[in-house]
Order: sequence, then C-alpha cells, then structure tokens
Amino acid sequence: MRLSRTLFAVLFAFLMVLSALLLPALPASSANVTNVTLSVTSGPPGTMVTITGSGFTAPSFTVTFGSMQVVPTTTIAGGAISAVFAVPGLPRATYNVTVTAAGDTVNTPTFTITPDITINRSSGVVGDTVTVSGNGFSASALITILFDGASIITTNSNSYGAFYDATFTVLATRAGWHTISARDSVGSASGEVYIVSPQITLSTNTTSVGSTVTCTGNGFAGSSSVSFSLDGTAISGIANTNANGSFSTISLTIPSIAAGNHTFQARDSSGNSVTAVVTINSVITISPDNGPAGTTITITGSGF
Repeated sequence: MRLSRTLFAVLFAFLMVLSALLLPALPASSANVTNVTLSVTSGPPGTMVTITGSGFTAPSFTVTFGSMQVVPTTTIAGGAISAVFAVPGLPRATYNVTVTAAGDTVNTPTFTITPDITINRSSGVVGDTVTVSGNGFSASALITILFDGASIITTNSNSYGAFYDATFTVLATRAGWHTISARDSVGSASGEVYIVSPQITLSTNTTSVGSTVTCTGNGFAGSSSVSFSLDGTAISGIANTNANGSFSTISLTIPSIAAGNHTFQARDSSGNSVTAVVTINSVITISPDNGPAGTTITITGSGF
C-alpha cells in the first residue's frame, strides 16, 4: 500500500514536469495598445492640430500638450478618436502630446514649437512705423528684429516665449519687397514681407506757370533716374537716386498749362511712380506797372 502511494506520487510529479516542458506558456494579460497620429508635428503657437487614433476600448479620453490639457474629457465612439486642438502659447521646444484613456496603452507623439511673427502692416513708405509681435521663441530671451537681415531694434520675450508691440521706423530704402524677421539665440522665425512704395515732397502744392517748385523723394529704385510730368506732359529735369532709392532736392519749372488742379508725377526707370495734386493759379502781368496818363500798358497772363 505504501509502495503504491509512492509510485503515484512519483508518477504525478513526472507528469507535472512533462506538461511544463511540452505545453507553451500562456501570455500574460496586458492593456490594449493603440497608436495615435498628429496631422502636423511642428509649427508656431496657434497651429491647429488634428489627433486621430483607433482600437480604443476606454469610454473616454483626454489630450495634454506638455502639461497643459488641450482636449477635455471626450467620449470615444466605435473605438476611434478624433479631436482638433490649437497649439498653446509656449516657448520653442519639443513637447509630448499625451492621450489618456483608461485601460489603453497609447503611444506618445511629439510636437515641436517653432517661432512666428506678425506685423501690423504689410506695405508703406519710408518713415512709416511698423509694429512687430511674435511667439514661440525661447523664454525670457533677447529678441532681435531684422529688416532685410539687418538689426533695427531689440526686445525681450516673456516666460511664454512671446513679445508684443516692438515698434520701429522704416528707414530710407529702395522700392519693392523687403523682409521683416526676428531671431533669438536659437534661430530665426520665418519673415514677413513688407512692400515699400515711393513718395515725394514738394515745396508747395499751389503755384503758377513759370514758377519753380522743388521736389525730394525716397522709396524709388536704387541708383535709378527719376523723371517728372504734369498731366502726362514732361517737365524738364531728371533726378538720380542713391543705392537706397532716395534723391535730394531738384528744382523744376512749371510749364505752360491751364489753371486748376493737375496731376504731378515722379517715375523712375523701373516703373515705380507716385503722384501728387498741384493747383495752378492764373497770373496776370501788367507792364509797366506805373506811368503818366496816356502810357501804353501791356497785359499778359498765364494759367487760363
């Protein structure tokens, strides 16, 4: 009897070892694993991002950007998620975008914040004031504003990498497209286009035939000749601009033309032009202007 019990115990132990060797191990249970993707993975604050994913088992989810929640608790329908969020105003860096869904293991995509600027106007003339604002820069950093790559003003970003109302005056420069940008110690933001148009200043806008009017100008093509006309009729005189598109005072004589308002135009050899309204007054001349009775008087006039 004792022998039978011993044999049974040995046989049972043998069978247990054999089953352990021959039967494959069963996998341990784990949470559902799913992937999410972002529609765009870099850009400045304010960029709209769509996050999508499928295969979820949880009833709801949230999304955080870094430590900031950007999608509140949202119901999951059919195991799929889709949500749109705006990149928050944070300094330049790479941030985790985390989807939290109870019971699901989700991958963690990343988003890189890059700097961006805006300007309050996209065109103007020399002497205009331009205001620059930006975000997505390094936190509490020195920011340099550039016009065509040259430094014109500096400011500082706040703790969120943003700055506001950095103002400068457009200096003498040629006509056409220019680039306004900004940089910190890490790098530059993509630039904004600013278009400069020509302008002139006349010594007077009210004059008469034969009178002299002086004119200065800027914002024309660099190293160019500038011609002048009145209602399309050429006025004698040519001005030459410097490399920055400016010319100094030139004296022009008003040709014979009727009284009233007329269009004065300055045009450079590249086709950049600007106009101003000039009022021509009528003028009468009496000669002589004194004498005894019987003196013959000659009357002439212009601007009629």
